Formats: sequence, C-alpha cells, structure tokens
Amino acid sequence: AAPAAAARRSRFRERIDAYNGQLRAACRAYGSRCRWDGGAAHRARFGLDQVNSLDWFHPNTSGQDRLADVTWRAARWVDD
Repeated sequence: AAPAAAARRSRFRERIDAYNGQLRAACRAYGSRCRWDGGAAHRARFGLDQVNSLDWFHPNTSGQDRLADVTWRAARWVDD
C-alpha cells in the first residue's frame, strides 16, 4: 500500500499545485485588489492536535486558527 499511497499523494499535490497556478493567474488578471495567499494554505502543516478526530484530515478549531493566521499574513491583511 505504501507505493500506491505515495502515488496518490503525489497526484493530489500536483492537482493542488495546478489549482494554485490558476489562482495565481486569476489574481494577476484581477489586479491589485486581489488578495491571494501565494499557496500558503497548501504549505501549512498541521499536528495531530490540529485535525479533527473523525477523519484525521480536516482542521479542528485549533487547526482553523492556524490556517487563518497563515492565510491572513500571506495575503497581506496584517497592518504594518
């Protein structure tokens, strides 16, 4: 199962990278009013204490806090 799982994760990563490429292009076309995280949400890493115990995938409240912090900063919503 390990090679199949690795291949599945690789395909998933490639799809997310493709989505991020489309987001980058759309944001560039939209102009200076577009706020995109530059892929920060995809790069965010979570510990087991930050995902829910039902599916061990989706972020729990702590994980949502982490994701909000990462994307807020990356999208330049932080006041300087």
